[in-house]
Amino acid sequence: MYRKAIVSFLDVLGTKANRDFEAKLRVHRAFHESMRDFALRERAEAAYFRKAFAFSDCVYLVHAHRSDDSQSLERDDALIQTALFNTTLTTLRLLNEGHFVRGGIAFGDVFMDELGFFGPAFEKAYQLECEAGGMPRLVVEPELGERARAYSIRSHIAINEQLPASMRRTTLPELVKVDGEVRHLNPLYILEMEGRIDMKGLELTHEGLVSALRAKATSQLGDVSESVREKSRWMLEFVDGSAVSLMRGGRSHAWIPT
Repeated sequence: MYRKAIVSFLDVLGTKANRDFEAKLRVHRAFHESMRDFALRERAEAAYFRKAFAFSDCVYLVHAHRSDDSQSLERDDALIQTALFNTTLTTLRLLNEGHFVRGGIAFGDVFMDELGFFGPAFEKAYQLECEAGGMPRLVVEPELGERARAYSIRSHIAINEQLPASMRRTTLPELVKVDGEVRHLNPLYILEMEGRIDMKGLELTHEGLVSALRAKATSQLGDVSESVREKSRWMLEFVDGSAVSLMRGGRSHAWIPT
């Protein structure tokens, strides 16, 4: 029988036209290493479980409750936040390796067993990726996006009021951003929150990653393909609108000396 889950479909861009074996091998290793790290973050004691179904340069990431015994909006909201946040971490690793990513995220019915998977949520996530307009973004189902935005705002306001002045923020980072009629995941969310993050030995900074993304996008503005130039212009606009939210001189809660 079906169960409810959040499904993220990710597609690494630029690999099909690449004929260089070494370049394809680097993409292959970066992609599947990020999938391995995703699987390693699975915790048996957590209230939810995660699965990754990877093929070629694409992957379905699935988050679902371990038990369907109790259904509540609050429980689902927490799962949605966890799934979206975990998806940003996977996307961050790929961006850090120099790969733009496009995808879709949906909440709905899925079936999974040892043979494989199917269900409306898988189909919807793939459909959203196809409707992304070619841009390097992870499109979130509209209702799911608004639900996540509302929950995130409520949580941030409650937490920020309790923090010391040294950890206050000038802005409220958005886990899900609005681009016209489209809701899309913000892969730089944790870096906008903290300024930097240590992902099991891989330290990323907002300044460093934004600089790298800007450099790659700028280098592709002269590409012969208009679709590549359009993706690059979108990425430049996206990173130009990103900033660390901690007040000047503020300390990240995640990096307080102990």
